[in-house]
Amino acid sequence: MHYLLGLEKFDDLFGHIKMGASWEGFVAEQIAGRIPANRKLFFYRTHDGSELDLVIEKGGRPFAGIEIKFGSDNRPSRGNTVAAENLEVTHKFVISKEGEDYLKGNGFRTCSLKTFLDKYLPDL
Repeated sequence: MHYLLGLEKFDDLFGHIKMGASWEGFVAEQIAGRIPANRKLFFYRTHDGSELDLVIEKGGRPFAGIEIKFGSDNRPSRGNTVAAENLEVTHKFVISKEGEDYLKGNGFRTCSLKTFLDKYLPDL
């Protein structure tokens, strides 16, 4: 039997309480390593809980807002929508661990990390 992080089976890793945070960190590192030098990344959260996991700043202004989801529910929360509106970002994304590439009615584009890195990040 293999033991990994105190887990009895490797499959248990995906149900671990820290998996979502680990996924967020991995996605942030992948994006940070590929954005142009004239862009900045930051996390955005207000006192009322509105947040975006990553915001790409271009020319001193928020340009793209990104929410990172590991679970099967890849809908942006009300807080994500409010944060995107407050920052007036022109590009809004939900990056999920897998999934189709589609635009939601609220303006958020949902896609996988690979699709984001290959298709959308080069134009941001």
